[in-house]
Amino acid sequence: FVPFVFLPAFALEHSAGHVAASALLSLIGGVSIMGRLGIGALSTRIGIVGVFKISVFMMAASYLLWLTATSYYSLIVFAVVLGLAYGVRIALMPGVLIEIFGLQNLGAVLGIFFTASGISATLGPLLAGLIIDHSGNYRWAIVFALAMGMLGFVAVIPLRPGRLRRDLPNHM
Repeated sequence: FVPFVFLPAFALEHSAGHVAASALLSLIGGVSIMGRLGIGALSTRIGIVGVFKISVFMMAASYLLWLTATSYYSLIVFAVVLGLAYGVRIALMPGVLIEIFGLQNLGAVLGIFFTASGISATLGPLLAGLIIDHSGNYRWAIVFALAMGMLGFVAVIPLRPGRLRRDLPNHM
């Protein structure tokens, strides 16, 4: 969630106009819709969990594009990659949770996931803002976002369809 808060300000500091800087958020949102709509065929071929892992990795890796951005056009590329991966991840999340945990208690599982997402949406930009205030620039905040993204990817690497479902007791 760090780019949703800081990308426009970053773009302004790198010579983008106000409309162009704000347009980057619209680009992330628009491309995420494309990711949500266009993912069906790929997830059928590779599997929903595999495509989910790719999307989480692409989100994390996209921060390298932001970290090395030298022009507005490179920020556009970052916004497109992040938006596409974000859209795919969001679209696949309920299916992945079903693959991992099954349908039983799906409401509770989704509630836990969206609560955790809300916490990360609050803490990520807050911590990035503290890093920016302390360092005086965006570099280390972007590195923070990259590190958190990579930790997220490392966390999903072990996921296998039905793996946890088989290991959970029947009452879960």
